[in-house]
Order: sequence, then structure tokens, then C-alpha cells
Amino acid sequence: MDENSDLNHLFLRARQENEPLPDALALRILADAETVRLQRLQKSPQGFWAQALDSFFGWQGMGGLAAAGIAGIWIGLTAPAFLPDPATLLYSQSSGFEVADMDLNTIFLEEGE
Repeated sequence: MDENSDLNHLFLRARQENEPLPDALALRILADAETVRLQRLQKSPQGFWAQALDSFFGWQGMGGLAAAGIAGIWIGLTAPAFLPDPATLLYSQSSGFEVADMDLNTIFLEEGE
């Protein structure tokens, strides 16, 4: 409890003291901000792939995206046993037709019953 009361006392004292920022420090901060702003303006425009790489947080993000994409394709094409196989759903074509197996024996047996 002593540490909390000491800490609260320091926070209260810091709130009461309202010292302005020194002018030299303010000028250095503004000069540094201007330098950074000018450096960002002078960057050459990036191509499509460089922008895509930057938008996915570098090579680590692109590697993770590629791994997730390949895993999704793999899981999609080799579905678990309890799910229907999507490849057969897409590519199954019924090109055959059913023919009734009617021998003479079958016809006579059906009529005889």
C-alpha cells in the first residue's frame, strides 16, 4: 500500500506542476518532424508488387498468405471423409443412360406372376 500511495502522490504532484516545454526542445522536435516529412515526400513511387508486398507486412506476411492459400487448396481438393468431395461434385458428368434389362425370360416371368 505504501508504494501505491507514493505513486499516487507523485502523479498528483506531476498534475499540479505545469511547466511549459522548453523552446529549444520544441524547435528540435519540429525540425525532426520536418525532416521526416520531407524524406517521405521524396520517396520514389513504388510499383504494384512493391505496394502489395508492403500492404501484407513484408515477406513474412506474403509467406503466410501463400502458405494459407496452398493449405486451403489442399484441404479443398482432398476433403475429409465425412464431407463430399468437391472435385467430384464439380467434374462429375452423367453421360450414360440406363437401359432396362429385359430378357425374354424376364418378360415371361413378369407376366406369369
